[in-house]
Amino acid sequence: MKRIDSPSPGVHTKPNNLSDYAQAFFKHKNTALKLLFFTASLGNGGAEMHFLRLINALDRQQFEPAIALAQLGGSYEAALDPDVPVFGLNPAGVRSSTLRMVRAIKPLRRLIQPRRPDVVCAALDHANLAAIAGGRGLPHRPKLLVCAQNSPLSQYHRPWHPLDRAMRGLLARQLAEADGLIALLAGVAAEFASLMQPPQPPIHVIYNAGVDDRVATGAIAPLLDKDLPLPRPLIVACGRLCEQKGLPTC
Repeated sequence: MKRIDSPSPGVHTKPNNLSDYAQAFFKHKNTALKLLFFTASLGNGGAEMHFLRLINALDRQQFEPAIALAQLGGSYEAALDPDVPVFGLNPAGVRSSTLRMVRAIKPLRRLIQPRRPDVVCAALDHANLAAIAGGRGLPHRPKLLVCAQNSPLSQYHRPWHPLDRAMRGLLARQLAEADGLIALLAGVAAEFASLMQPPQPPIHVIYNAGVDDRVATGAIAPLLDKDLPLPRPLIVACGRLCEQKGLPTC
């Protein structure tokens, strides 16, 4: 597997705030920026938790967030602020995640047209490709940001597997249609820079939001009696040192 440890030209490694990045597209807009987030579901993973924390923390005087999901019912939905509209793009009972994402393209397109968001922000590779397809050719296409969480060279490393070959080919060709790519880490950004065909969108590294009110409250909450004494030293960490995230491991 090809590994790139240093950022490629055009990759901005200084951490930025995603909302500031979206706002930079509309420096002279005087009303709240309309954001439509899109992913597979709101549950189970770090990208989805990042969306949850970001949406809840957005200043409502500057941003008007909404979220579209290929599948409703994710475990994080209950923690979403009640003022955020949630749109399910598939009926219940579609069991295949790939089929749900393909079926979500047309409903996403129909949602974008009347709502007219300023920015669509998608996360995870399948959702990124669906968002690109959903916005293609619209008369009033919003700016499109795609968020990459995993190493494409690690995730799609099997040259003999048709899905891996298809995903690497689609990402290489179609990500050029996005207005910006936001990578979780510099290693992920560098790998996407090496994978994508020109012209490449601007690539920025923005770390996932790791703290919210629940984390801060939990940090100062006392341990329950049933949790003490701890049987071994307790180590608290944020992040995963693994190939999937583009991080070399010992």
